[in-house]
This record gives sequence, structure tokens and C-alpha cells, in this order.
Amino acid sequence: TSSLVPLDISGISQVVETPDGLFATSSLYGLLKSADNGQTWVYPLNNALGANFSQIAYAQEMVGGTPVTRLVVGAVNNGVWRYDPSIPSDFIIDGIASSCSGNTQTYCVPAAASGNTFCTWTAPVQSHINGQGDILLLKGAGSECANVTFGTSSGYVSVTRDAEDYPVARTASKFVGLVNLQPTVLPGVTIAYEDLPFNSPLTGAPVKNYPGLYTFVAGPFTSQSGCDSTVQQSVKVLPPVSGTALGTVYWDYDNNGVFNAGVDELADGVIVQGSSGVFTTTNAFDPYGLAGLQPGDTIRVIPPAPGVNANPSFYIYQAGLWGNHNFRLFAPVPQYDLLVDLTNSVPFRPGFNTNVKISVRNIGLQTAQNVQLKLTLPTFIDYQTASPLPSGSLNDTLIWNVGELAYDSVFQVNAMFYAPSGLSAGMNVIMSAVSLPVSSDGNPANNFYTLKTKTVKSIDPNDKQVDPEYVTPSMLANGQALEYTIRFQNTGNYPAEFVKVIDTLSQSLDPGTFHFISSSHPCTWNLRGHGVVEFFFENIQLSDSVSNEPASHGFVKFSVAPKKNLPLGTFVENFCDIYFDYNDPVRTNTAKTQVVYFVPGEGLAIPNKQLLVRPNPAAFHLFCNWQQPAPADGRIRLFDTTGLPRLEAPLEAGDKYLSIDIQSLPPGLYFVVLEAGDLLLTNKAVIVQPDILGTGF
Repeated sequence: TSSLVPLDISGISQVVETPDGLFATSSLYGLLKSADNGQTWVYPLNNALGANFSQIAYAQEMVGGTPVTRLVVGAVNNGVWRYDPSIPSDFIIDGIASSCSGNTQTYCVPAAASGNTFCTWTAPVQSHINGQGDILLLKGAGSECANVTFGTSSGYVSVTRDAEDYPVARTASKFVGLVNLQPTVLPGVTIAYEDLPFNSPLTGAPVKNYPGLYTFVAGPFTSQSGCDSTVQQSVKVLPPVSGTALGTVYWDYDNNGVFNAGVDELADGVIVQGSSGVFTTTNAFDPYGLAGLQPGDTIRVIPPAPGVNANPSFYIYQAGLWGNHNFRLFAPVPQYDLLVDLTNSVPFRPGFNTNVKISVRNIGLQTAQNVQLKLTLPTFIDYQTASPLPSGSLNDTLIWNVGELAYDSVFQVNAMFYAPSGLSAGMNVIMSAVSLPVSSDGNPANNFYTLKTKTVKSIDPNDKQVDPEYVTPSMLANGQALEYTIRFQNTGNYPAEFVKVIDTLSQSLDPGTFHFISSSHPCTWNLRGHGVVEFFFENIQLSDSVSNEPASHGFVKFSVAPKKNLPLGTFVENFCDIYFDYNDPVRTNTAKTQVVYFVPGEGLAIPNKQLLVRPNPAAFHLFCNWQQPAPADGRIRLFDTTGLPRLEAPLEAGDKYLSIDIQSLPPGLYFVVLEAGDLLLTNKAVIVQPDILGTGF
């Protein structure tokens, strides 16, 4: 690079002017040279000498007695300058000469002494200067530098500077060549479908839950040349072994039988069941996988809301055919379905506050309008505050005007109540909630919820509760669900980043009837295998009890129905393990529900006196007779007050009486039940010690 220097024209032997306007509009400036044979040509220098020169010529001058050809420039200031290749210029562009497409580099020229500076920057086509176009005029301080984001073409970065400290505009150019760095490819990884979930070793991102080849890219990383490069690795997921079916469950919103991206969506939290007693849960991102199947098993989807149909209704599993077990969900007549819930995160303790979460969720497929939530309190419990605050109140009822509630949306209230210190332990605390409107609701029964609990004096912060504690055969036959509440507290000395609750359901429960109800914090859940439910509170940041005791509590609530053929006396037992971060699990108590003939404390209704029992009270034998013959073989059973059978005697069709030896029974009140075909008769009997009655009874 050389400079323009003043020329002493007294020594010029010949000056040849270029044609007028030769360089006036050209974007590439050039110089007219003359060879020894007198011919001329244009030598492009890409703005190397700047713009606005009025003429360019050449001359010869004597240097040490030798004639040297110089290029002569007539400038706009009427001065005469020459281009001398032997004199270096200080006006050059500082910046790298190679870059990458999409990369941004900074280029600068020396700053002018005068503050009145104007720099016109140009860059290769499709490039951007300071985030704008490929030509940009910058003014004042800082205009001597520009950030160039390159497009897809190599080319010149040029700048023309006008300033008061130099008699002509100065121009500099730098050719920048684009290079494309190839990604670094790491050896691929192959995993079995059974090893899912699996995260990419390169990026940590989860691999899709479906056989196939997936490429993961890390970066971009800045290389030594300033270019961005990437690292790639492929992960191949092998097809599942025999016994696994894969597919999708999606909402067919336009009801056309085809999954349309952008319109339909994968269903989240839908249970898929195999007839051999295996389950899995769908999510909104991946296909489901149902393992443990046998050839000939049926695969069904359990509809997640009232009025929802699945198509097809089932698949029959065939060994080796693992893919495309797809179901579409649709609702011929969409309805809204409001599900209301009440949960106290800690028990009611006299002298302490208790937080209660009230929620109403729309589990139907239609938006509910003008939704209202009402909560009725016991008179001895004091309301403190709530978030959000109630819209109003009426006597002991708090009212929230919710308004519109879309499908799968939830309205939650966090309320605080105070149990006065004078209350005794064991007092019943009953709160009732209702969500309105009810008239057009798809399932009005779940618009009502009653919280029944008792005051306590001390608590276990990690526990599991069940309601009801007793179920009868008729309740089982009607699908009575058990409602489980798992409460947990971070009793450590540092917040928990995540909480995981793993509940292996009792074999007496039907996992296909599982329903998530509510939780204290957002969580995800999945049901897998033969009935393992996992709740995951990611990034819960649960406060420790030392720093913030009220915020250290959490809960999750769900329901599941017992199997319908459980014999009397069966205990449905369930516990769970609670994980705080990576600590050892905390195991809860075992929640129990017993199958009884009637609920203890309620007894049996005696609608008539068609079954006679005598003597009453009795000590040795109980004589039973009834008016009509037994229509079929049957039995007479004696139940104690807990609803459990203690004695059974068979009877035959046509019998009208039966004598029962009761000497093996302890004294007490018993309910006598006759069951023969469709004949059901009941009565009560009191059994006492023989010495009370004397002999002969």
C-alpha cells in the first residue's frame, strides 16, 4: 500500500489526461497507465486512491539520472499529487482477512484528527454493517470502526473517509474471503429402546421416545479464525424387543381422522392400558410405549374426559409389530366439566395457621363461562387471607367470580385459616366447595367437594392420607374411588430444587382408574408398568422449614378405584417414597382402606321385620326364620359393628328357618344378614355371656 504525495510538476516531461468522467460514476476506480509502447489500459484498484479525483495521468521524472514513470492525480482541491508505490500509507483497514457466513467481525481505520469525520463503509453483497445494509454512512466519533456480519459471498470491505485534516477523501479496502468450517462429527451411539429415557452425551437433551436415527448438534463454538463451528453426534434408537407397542394418542380437533400438524396436538396425561394389566401414560412430545404385552392382548385408551371417544377402540397386539398403534381422541358433543378440590397442606392445629388450596379445573373439552367458586367454612375456623382475594362473601361463604375457564385450565386459590388455640384435638373440621354453573356441566357430581378432617396436636410432616377408610361391596360395584393425599415438607436446612414422589399402587387397586386431582406446585406425572405412579416437581425450589416454615410444605392428590371383586376384610394398603433432590427417600405411613359390609358407625338399615331372630339377646344358639321360602341356595352371616363377617351358615333353596350355633362369637352387637338369590333380609342380634342369661338360651 502506498501514499499520495505532493508532486513537483517542474520535472514532469509529459502529462496525459484521462477522458472526462471516466471515473465519475464507476464503483471500481482505476488508473490509466502507459506502457513503453505508448498503449494505455485501465488498472482497477478498487477505490485504492479514493473518489472525486478530477483526472488521472502519468508522468516521468528523473530519479538518480534514471527516468521513472509515476502516476499523477489532479485532486479536487486543485493540488497536484502523485501515486508513489515506494511510500507506505497509514490509512489501512485493520481486521481479519477471512471469516465465515453469518459471523460478525470488526474493522477499523485510523481516526482523523478532526472530529468532523464522515465514513462511508461498504461490504460484500448480502452482508450487514452494524446490523443494517451493505452500504452505511457513519458520522462523527466512532465512525472509523464498523461491525460487518458477512453473508454468503467473499468480497471487499471498503471505507471512504472525509475529514478536515486531509485535503482529499481517503479510501482503503480489504479483501475478505469466506471459509466454511465443516462440523466435527463424533462417533455415533446406539441404544436399545428399553434403555430409554436417554439423554444425548453431547448436549444432554432427551432422545425421542421412538426408534430411529437422531442427530444432536452442540455449538456454535468460536474457532481460532473467528468462525463458528459445531460438533455433531448421532444417536440410534433400536426397535423394541417383543412385547412392546408404540404409537401416538392425539386430539383430532377437526375430526377428520388424520393428524394435522398445527391443528391437532398430542394428548398429554392419557392412560394407555394393556389387557394383561400393564399401563403407560402419554405426553405432549413423544409417542407412548407400552411394555409387557403378550400376543393377543388388547390395547385401549382410557378416555380422559366425559364424552370423549377413542378411535379405534382397541388394537390386538401381534408379536414383532411394534409401531403405529395410534389413537385419535374426539368429542362428538364437547362439554365442559368443572372439577373442584380442597386440600390442606398441613393439618389444623389449635393456635396455628393452616394453608388450604382451593382449585377448580375444567377437564371437559368446552370452555366454561361465568364460572364461580364458593367456599363454606365452619364457624370456629377464622379466615385470614387468600390469593387471589375473594370477590365477595355471604355469611360463612367466600365467593370468587372466575369468569371464563378453558379446557385443561385451572383456577387456584391459596387461602390461610386460623384454628383458635382453645380448640381440642379431634374436632371435626368440615369445609365445602362448589363450582358453578352446574346445570350444563358434563359431570355435575364433581362440582362439589367436602373436606373432612380433624384438629391435631402434633403432626408428621410427610404423610399419606386416604378417603374413605372403608368401602362396601356396593361401593366397589359402583366404582367408588379412593382419594389419596400425599403431603411433604422440606425439613432440611436448604431449599430443595426438585421433589419426586414414587407411589407403587397396591395390587388391590385398578391403575386404569387413576385420575390426577391437584398439587401444591406444578408437577408432571406418569403411570407405568403394573401401577407405578411418579410425580415430579421440577425446579420447585421448596423452602426449608428453618428459613420459611409455611413455604416448606407441598402436596399432591389423586384418586384411583379399588378392584371390584375384593373380599370382605381386605385391606387396601398404600405408601409412597418422597425424594428431596438426591437425598435418600422418606417413606410415608401406610394409608389403609378396608372392605366391609357396611361402614362402621352407620350399621345396617332394617327396612322390615321379615327376618326374625330369637332369642335376643342370645348366648348359645340363634334361631332365624322368615316368611317366604328362600328362592335359591344362600347363606346367613353375622357381622360385627366394624362391618366384617364373623360367622356364616349356609341355607338351601326353599328353607324358611335356620338355627345357628353362636357360642364361638364374643359378646356384642351383631347384624344378621340373609342372602339367597335376590332375597336380602337384615336384623340385629345381641350376643352375651351365658352366665348373664342362665341356662336354656
